[in-house]
Amino acid sequence: MNVDKEHIIGYFQDIIRICDRTTTGNLSHQMSNIRITYSYIADKIKEQYGEIMAYHNLMHAVELTSKVTTGNFSHYIATIKGLCRRCIDFINEYGLE
Repeated sequence: MNVDKEHIIGYFQDIIRICDRTTTGNLSHQMSNIRITYSYIADKIKEQYGEIMAYHNLMHAVELTSKVTTGNFSHYIATIKGLCRRCIDFINEYGLE
């Protein structure tokens, strides 16, 4: 699996879309989906590029999913989406490395 700039931006956009579709009813499923899928992708980014900013931000987003509960749902979803948006902006401005 070869990962380039467009793929990485797409992964962050996917996480934003998952967050947009997350409700208290599907919270556990959606957060588990992010954890499983994007921790694997983060490993692929690390293999290809090393521990670049995109890797760290993706892992941070994955780690935040384990803290989301129905009580803090809106705060953490907004935090994850903001992290992803800032990372997309950074990659568009400065590239991956």
